[in-house]
Amino acid sequence: MKLSRAINKLIESGNFATIMLRIAAIATLFALALMVWSVVQPDVVPIMIAMSLGQLLGTLAFAAYGLVVFLDITRKRRERRMSQDLTAAAKAAREISDAKHAAEPRARRPRSPRPARR
Repeated sequence: MKLSRAINKLIESGNFATIMLRIAAIATLFALALMVWSVVQPDVVPIMIAMSLGQLLGTLAFAAYGLVVFLDITRKRRERRMSQDLTAAAKAAREISDAKHAAEPRARRPRSPRPARR
């Protein structure tokens, strides 16, 4: 329970995307280094490590990047939807106010005396 609260707090703070993107970048660079090592030294051990650990790190980095993109898209959609809801609510309130004022009889202003014509 406490872990999920901490994760939600991290996501809402805005630092989550930055942290996940940095982790993804570091994991990608490390996986790339393993792949280069297997090309430079084509032995059994470097190739096996690059094929297993390198692929794992690359896949996890891609998943972290995809998660950040997904969360950003859903956040923007949620903000747009809330903005549209607020706009619709303001428009409805304005229409109600206009209808209320239209239903009230208008008070007549006394006319100002006209100047005499010459």
